[in-house]
Amino acid sequence: MTVTGSVNTAQKGRYELTYSAVDASGREAISVIREVFVLDAEEPLLLLNGEASAVIKLDYAYNDPGAVAVDLTDGFLEVFQSGKVENKQTGSYTLYFQATDTDGNEVTAERLVHVVDHASINPVSGWGFATPVHRFEVISGKFSWQEAKEDAVARGGHLATIGSEEESAEMLSVIEPGNYWLGATDQEEEGTWTWVTGEAFDFENWGSVEPNGDGAEN
Repeated sequence: MTVTGSVNTAQKGRYELTYSAVDASGREAISVIREVFVLDAEEPLLLLNGEASAVIKLDYAYNDPGAVAVDLTDGFLEVFQSGKVENKQTGSYTLYFQATDTDGNEVTAERLVHVVDHASINPVSGWGFATPVHRFEVISGKFSWQEAKEDAVARGGHLATIGSEEESAEMLSVIEPGNYWLGATDQEEEGTWTWVTGEAFDFENWGSVEPNGDGAEN
């Protein structure tokens, strides 16, 4: 068995340890991840799931990934969230998170969500996985296109879109050869492709049979 990751017991936070194993025939077992929380005795630990800031496009649905709170005595605590993101109005919106243990110790956190117009986003450097920094993330699993789309939204992002050769190169730098779902769809009109974000579908450097739904409707 191999264990990767580490826990810094001198620093409060959330840590992950990954356990993996290979048998004598070289077959790999499914890896298991253990979350370890390092706490102190005085107050709970409140951690945001995801980044402390996010960027979404105007009219794009935002689903916040939430937060988790843990206390040394009480265990996991209920996290109360307040604030609202007006996705039909450009601007910056603050979401507030709060948790309190049975001793009355309160912890808080905030997430800043920016709603911007499509035209204000530079397709080369400005749009990624719902964060201000251009970022692609590979999510492993068996998904239909619709399931992958919903999973991306639940994580606070969207299926990857490609608006330029630079974006294509950026995406290719983080993936291995294989099959991946992108945020392209021809559900409204067969053969007429659009991006889920509403941005212009003008990327042309596709393979000979792309884009396609890989035998399924998307």
